[in-house]
Amino acid sequence: NWINTSAGTLYACWTIVEETKYDVTISANANGSVNPSGTQKVGASGIQVTATPNDGYEFNQWSYTGGAEAVPSNSATTTVTATANGTITASFVAKTCTLSLGQQGGTGGTNSVTVQYKNNNYSANPVTVPSREGYIFNGYYSGNSCTGKQVVDESGEWVKDATDYTDANGNW
Repeated sequence: NWINTSAGTLYACWTIVEETKYDVTISANANGSVNPSGTQKVGASGIQVTATPNDGYEFNQWSYTGGAEAVPSNSATTTVTATANGTITASFVAKTCTLSLGQQGGTGGTNSVTVQYKNNNYSANPVTVPSREGYIFNGYYSGNSCTGKQVVDESGEWVKDATDYTDANGNW
């Protein structure tokens, strides 16, 4: 029997409920890696996952199936959460760079070219050469006024594979 007639306080009692976790398989396509990788136990609180591209590639996006989700899906480092079993996959794309072709008084021809990493090399399509009255086109060089390395010959073909002129990040 409750016989206390004075005011008092009652206190709540709590028991911790363990978060439900699910199997999420984390992987990358052939052009990079992820950390952590493989099957991980993941719940609503999530885990941090980082995608690292191989040389010549850059992170593109995360794709996911089942009850797994990556937020944000467009950042190499993301938080993966799960409400059911699922998969998360990082994808990577080849790096590209655009080179302007300084025509030095010439007209016509290709103004710029996109160089892309393919099959462990940087490559680009041939260029259409410019013309200049009273001059013979000698090619494109890495330096101004025909200095540096010749990169494109007089017919618009690359002198050597573009790899010779780029680093692993696609910088010239």
